[in-house]
Amino acid sequence: VQEAIVKYQNFGNYTRKLFELLQNKDENMSCKILELCLAFCNVYKVRSSLVEIVLHEIGSRKDTPISLLLNWACHPNQFASLTALDILKELFEEVVDGEAAKLCLPAVKLTLPQLASLCETPHKAVSEEVARISLTRCYKSLLVVSVLWSVKSFSDLVSQHLTCDMLGKIIQLHFSIPVMGYGEHSSWNSASIMAFELLLKFRRHSQQAKAMLWKLLQDQRVFPIIASSLSSTNKRSVLAALQLVAEACKSVEFDILGLAEVLANGHASIADKKSERCQPKSRRHFPCAQMSDVNSTNVETLIEKFKSGFENGYQSKEDHIQDLVDAKSLALVQADRLIYQYRTRKNQCENECLRLRSLIKESEKRSEALEEKVESLQQKCRELFTTIEDYQNLTSTFQQQKSQLEAMLKSLQKEKDNITCCFNELEEEHQTLKSQHESVLVHLRQAEYELAQTKTCLQSSENEVKRLQLLHEECKASCASLQNEKGAIKEEVTSLKKQKLLLLNEHEGLKEAHSELQVEVTHLKDAMRMLKNENARLSGLFSAVKNLISNDTRVN
Repeated sequence: VQEAIVKYQNFGNYTRKLFELLQNKDENMSCKILELCLAFCNVYKVRSSLVEIVLHEIGSRKDTPISLLLNWACHPNQFASLTALDILKELFEEVVDGEAAKLCLPAVKLTLPQLASLCETPHKAVSEEVARISLTRCYKSLLVVSVLWSVKSFSDLVSQHLTCDMLGKIIQLHFSIPVMGYGEHSSWNSASIMAFELLLKFRRHSQQAKAMLWKLLQDQRVFPIIASSLSSTNKRSVLAALQLVAEACKSVEFDILGLAEVLANGHASIADKKSERCQPKSRRHFPCAQMSDVNSTNVETLIEKFKSGFENGYQSKEDHIQDLVDAKSLALVQADRLIYQYRTRKNQCENECLRLRSLIKESEKRSEALEEKVESLQQKCRELFTTIEDYQNLTSTFQQQKSQLEAMLKSLQKEKDNITCCFNELEEEHQTLKSQHESVLVHLRQAEYELAQTKTCLQSSENEVKRLQLLHEECKASCASLQNEKGAIKEEVTSLKKQKLLLLNEHEGLKEAHSELQVEVTHLKDAMRMLKNENARLSGLFSAVKNLISNDTRVN
């Protein structure tokens, strides 16, 4: 079976699926899966592949094998918890210093906090049964910690998570349990010995561990633990107890006589138990025929006594044979019961094998479906790689365009600065032209007012001329009477003509000035239109520059 498992190519995939089944909340099925994984750990070549699956494949998900094992290690179900801890111990025993330790470092970082939480003792007073369950888990956890301490790459991490105070509390919890019979070496006894063993290792690197070890060795409650470990069949416990005795003997204050007394009492109790077990059943004692006197002549009485003795002997043999027959019948009944139990166990195993076969078939179907999904995902990955390459090309072109746009932006910024300077100059010129235009408009209004006045004066002069003409006609009619005044009137007429000519000349000059002012106003209006067009062009240019800047910020 081991060779078939080793040669099976899809063992890794199905093992990962087997670990995925640990997400199920069914404790019975999970316990069987953990027991199967522990059986796989006993196969040498399979254990290395399990190390790669459990300790090397670490991710951020909660369904990784190491995370599932740690969850079951902290589960209230004692069998599942202890089995998960045994699996972790078997796997970490495969780790050695070097590259393998570096690969397992993330798994160790995940495992040590959980082991430290399992090694924490209850804060309140608890019952004896709860204390023993806690010490059993502590023992299994400390075994894993001891394995990790043996790897130099993990020793610093172990000392960070597992403190001397935790080990001292484990030993103090054992002190609170009533003393068991001598020689009854169980896992809660081993927890204290393992805690002492780790303190012996820690004392080389920590003064606190050394001080705590000496303090605990001065307590006489440690003597039963050492004595029970010395009588244990576990070589590791015996070695740890001997190391404790050797360390304790360095101090003069150590009560070696008290330890010797506990050992002697323990051996005496073991001897008493063995004598009780080896004591035979009560047998019948028959009175032997006593020879009253060799020289007695009462032979008949002796023959009768011998007969009665032989009869009694035969009766005792019959009883012994009957006892053997009863024992044999009892053994046959027990054998029948064991055969029945074996058959029922066999049927259960066959049913379990059928169920596992169905699970394997279902997992094969699921694996085929998953392979198809993997192929589709690989195809998608290829497409994604092509899109990534296109994206990289686009990013390179984008960077080039970005650099070009930055250069253009810098040039546009310079142009913007120049345009703003020109705009400011044009604005100043516009203000000056506006002021000039306003002053020209004021002069034009004054000129129009003066022209209107001259027109009125000219009209009045024309009316006066008409009136004078009428008067001249009247004067001609009354020439005779007005001959004396003729010279004066002629002079006045000539002067008026001269004034008229002067007024006409002045009117023509005013007309020319008015035309020149109108030409200048048209020039100013053209300049205003040009300025408005330039302002519109500059505002459009500014809006285009702002759009370029906003687009560039969005691209960034």
